[in-house]
Amino acid sequence: MRIGDITLGGQPGEFPTVLIGSIFYDRHRIVKDPKKGKFEEAEALELIHSLEEVSDKTGNPFMLDVVGTTPEALKRFIEFVGDSCEAPFLVDSTSVTARVAAMEHAIEIGLEARSVYNSIDYATKEEELSSINEIGVKHAIVMAFNPKDLRPEGRLRLLVGNHQTPGLLEKTRKANVENILIDTAVLDVPSIGLAARSVPVLKEQLGLPCGCAPSNAVATWRRCRDDYGDMGLKACQASANAIPILFGSDFILFGPVSRASEVFPVCAMADAIVAYTCRYLGTEIQTPSHPLRRIF
Repeated sequence: MRIGDITLGGQPGEFPTVLIGSIFYDRHRIVKDPKKGKFEEAEALELIHSLEEVSDKTGNPFMLDVVGTTPEALKRFIEFVGDSCEAPFLVDSTSVTARVAAMEHAIEIGLEARSVYNSIDYATKEEELSSINEIGVKHAIVMAFNPKDLRPEGRLRLLVGNHQTPGLLEKTRKANVENILIDTAVLDVPSIGLAARSVPVLKEQLGLPCGCAPSNAVATWRRCRDDYGDMGLKACQASANAIPILFGSDFILFGPVSRASEVFPVCAMADAIVAYTCRYLGTEIQTPSHPLRRIF
């Protein structure tokens, strides 16, 4: 699957994992007015340039998770990101109104090929799906979180549905979304294993790119910082992002973009390990910039 200039999917070992960093999120210090979308542009640009640099060093492509609380703010953030780099980005908000309005704006200003709606889940209403269809969303993340069954099989049932109830994938495709990415939904640190295990199951059954966001769970693990300090917490956050890669994840939402220098080397190492191992199973690397060829 191609989004912008980035390839997601394929067999483990063919392509490097796409790493997605969040920017303008709640209480991000560079945001001065979260409602109007005022922020420190120089600092934001420095963060993006640092991300580009570490991405080039490791060979892991990047995307940005652009977060905003209001339509006005999210539109401004998207315009800035669209002008500052060539990377694809997620249009992300807890507000449906903000997501839809900002996504429509992204399409209007010519960023349709690079913008990804984040996200559609089991609680998404028909009204939102109709809006997605009307504005012409082409790329979206679908959250594979089944509150009744957290096992990979439960997530698969949520996505595919049955003869009585349509699954999330059918609903999303009826909204004319062309490219679907599956987020296997991490709830807490122990559930990272279930999310990671769901990746190969869903990829095999659905043939769609899959990934997750492990670092958010580690950020809520208060005892880690208390028992092991800041360095221990940073080590756990970085390594948590690498675990799903060993299961074949195509993308990882690694948390704040400022953590890129800690996360990219760990994830690149995991990618290299997977690619090297899969070569013995007959899988060939499909890009000259793969971490196996960049970091050693």
